Amino acid sequence: MIACESVTGLGETGDHTRVLLLDDNREFVDATRRLLKLHGFDVVGCLLPGEALELLAADASAFDVAMFDVELPEMSGVEVLKRAQELAPELPIIMVSGDHSANTATRALHAGAFDYQTKPISEMDAFVLSLSRAGQHGRLQRRARALESRVTELDEYGRTIVGSSLAMRRVFEAIAKVAATSVNVVILGESGTGKELVAHAIHARSERTAGPFVAVNCAGLPEGLIDSELFGHSKGAFTGAIKARAGAFERANHGTLFLDEIGDLPLTVQGRLLRVIQEGETRPVGEDVPRRIDVRLIAATLVDLRDAVQRKEFRNDLYYRLNVVSIELPPLRERRDDLAPLCAYFLRKHGPPMGKAGVRLCPRAFEALERYDWPGNVRELENAIQRALAMTTDDEIDLDVLPPEIEAGRQRPAVTAAPGEQPWGVEMPFANARLAAQRDFEQRYLTGLLRATEGNVSEAARRAGMDRSNFRKLLSRNEIDAEQFRPAGV
Repeated sequence: MIACESVTGLGETGDHTRVLLLDDNREFVDATRRLLKLHGFDVVGCLLPGEALELLAADASAFDVAMFDVELPEMSGVEVLKRAQELAPELPIIMVSGDHSANTATRALHAGAFDYQTKPISEMDAFVLSLSRAGQHGRLQRRARALESRVTELDEYGRTIVGSSLAMRRVFEAIAKVAATSVNVVILGESGTGKELVAHAIHARSERTAGPFVAVNCAGLPEGLIDSELFGHSKGAFTGAIKARAGAFERANHGTLFLDEIGDLPLTVQGRLLRVIQEGETRPVGEDVPRRIDVRLIAATLVDLRDAVQRKEFRNDLYYRLNVVSIELPPLRERRDDLAPLCAYFLRKHGPPMGKAGVRLCPRAFEALERYDWPGNVRELENAIQRALAMTTDDEIDLDVLPPEIEAGRQRPAVTAAPGEQPWGVEMPFANARLAAQRDFEQRYLTGLLRATEGNVSEAARRAGMDRSNFRKLLSRNEIDAEQFRPAGV
């Protein structure tokens, strides 16, 4: 008698949920396997615990979900569950038993089971739904782990930049190259993309790493105090100057000065900043004698400084002094492959301090995160994960504890502008108008591409310069069905 048998599900795509079924009742194994085959599952049935554990030890990623009976020979189903978790930590396990008592179910769930089902299985739809959800969760967990294994993390002084996407790999390469020089750098990117983290990474990898790193938010400085903050002041230099204070340039001597939102500096201060950069010395307010400084300058902005120069709002000569090298950080909506490792990182970072180590995202919650456009970028994602951890009382984060705007974004309506009309107007906030314009572009581009390729997703993805998986996600996000573009009868 063969103790382990495989049944291949419908089709040859390999996309079906793969199930490891362990039960010492051969009739139950055979009957369950036949039923699941009708629903497109690929099932391997085992009669002995040791055989199931051997399969997991040989390949921890071979299955999307496991089903273990609670009462088994050799060892209990809960003990098999614990050993399986050691071999395949990402594998969701559903416990099955003929015991309908709440104590048995509670014991299995506390041991880490994804779900608990009773025999005989009478509600097949609910059973299949549970298996499907568990399988989806298993694939999501493996995907996140695979991305984490490839992810590059720059970690300095507890500040971590996470990313494995092509866009972020280019950022990491630029950081490594720029850090080896002493040139000034401008970091470009939307709010929340991590500009200060990149500045820290450049400083930490430079020859100035032993020196200070000083950060100044130019947008948060009252105009009357900007000179004092940047260049310092002597005692009595102005009303309230009860003692001398070193400016940011002096405090950053032999290190790095990071000027965030530099585009917000008044033109008068820009001139004095230019003089400091050119002459390598600073003069505190109220003093006549300049002080020599050796500072590497890194500036950041979310505005286009070239446009600001054209509008006479930013000095041309200062722009070229600062912008020796520029590094542009992509918004999170353009690096969605980084979403899974970012979520995993923030769960590891914030879960344990809240007493919620091991809390995970359920599949539909992660789907909502994937469909959201993230106007606040990585900072908004971190806040969303923190909120969800604080609000959840379970081991799994579901939709109900995510910020409401994320669920609203998940069910975003399609753009309904008439042909030739823009789907936004000046009465809308900028962020909303930008998202509406982006959605309109995506839908027009995708529908045009699918018409040209007659609904051939592979060809459309090739022409778009995308892999098929990401192209399908883009279609799903815009609620476009490729089938409707295929000729009749094909």
